[in-house]
Amino acid sequence: MNEIYKKFIDVIHPIPVHCDEPMSKHTTFRIGGPTDLYVEATTTETLVNAVKKARELHIPFHVLGGGSNVLVKDKGVRGLVIQVKSDQIDYFPEEEVTSPPFRSVKIQSRFNIKAAREHISAEAIDYDESDYPRGVVIADAGVGFPAFIRKCFENHFTGLQWFAGIPGSVGGALYNNIHTGVHHLSDVLLGAEVLDENFEISFFKLEEMNFGYDESIFRTSRDLVILRVHFGLFKGDLQRARKVHDEWLGKKNIYEGYSAGCVFSNLSPKQEETGNLPTSSIGFINDKILGIVGLKEGGALLGKFHGNFITNEGNATASDVLKMIDHIKKLYYEKFGVQLQREINVIGE
Repeated sequence: MNEIYKKFIDVIHPIPVHCDEPMSKHTTFRIGGPTDLYVEATTTETLVNAVKKARELHIPFHVLGGGSNVLVKDKGVRGLVIQVKSDQIDYFPEEEVTSPPFRSVKIQSRFNIKAAREHISAEAIDYDESDYPRGVVIADAGVGFPAFIRKCFENHFTGLQWFAGIPGSVGGALYNNIHTGVHHLSDVLLGAEVLDENFEISFFKLEEMNFGYDESIFRTSRDLVILRVHFGLFKGDLQRARKVHDEWLGKKNIYEGYSAGCVFSNLSPKQEETGNLPTSSIGFINDKILGIVGLKEGGALLGKFHGNFITNEGNATASDVLKMIDHIKKLYYEKFGVQLQREINVIGE
């Protein structure tokens, strides 16, 4: 072990540091080589301390949430991986939210409502909660997102029911601006507490986070570390919200096995037009138009449960997955003239 790593272990004490930790243990893909150093941060203070010490010692680092939506390469990660795991949530039902307005960030949906109505109810696609008052909920980045939705219900907050069945953490949900149907997480966000490159904790307002489809400022600036996320949630109809939650959860629960979720972002309207395609849905195109569901590369399989999912059938490597991704991207460019955007994040070497 090099001297810098030894110094990090000393200065971070008594926080445990694991050396040569297999990242396959910490991602939903169950793929990935070892990271040099691994720390589990269960509090915001631990996360800030680990980031500060790593930066002071010039150790490269990655912050990992629930381990979904990420592929770690086969040789692993040089430097430090900090995985955030927390259960700290604060509720402020009396702090009424009037600004920013609900859905103040305008993002064009890539969801085919007409096709969706064949397998999901109109109410589960969308209904209006804007007549209900909103309160404030603040969660650590490391809070598990499915548990966060349940805890909000228990404390009489709605607005997250559409995201049922999406794994990962609150911080990861913000990082990727997760979406289901016509809903994006940015619809119900107020802002976030963020550690910047100068070790200062700043509050980023909604309009400062550059949200788009599968996009946020955090995807383009690795100097920013999400600490806590502020939500403006409705004090709405719990029974109705739970019903919608359970309907979405029922659709997502069929996706068993080891995967990172959707591999590619759905097509933009311009790409859909360029390719003369009837839908923006990559899953539908892979299955019904290209007919490539069932494609295999080593231990990686496309479309076992969803046409835009690659699953690890037990012995897949990151190399297998990346070869399949490259093959599919090439296929789309040759047949439709469009460049696919990868939705999952790839780290390591």
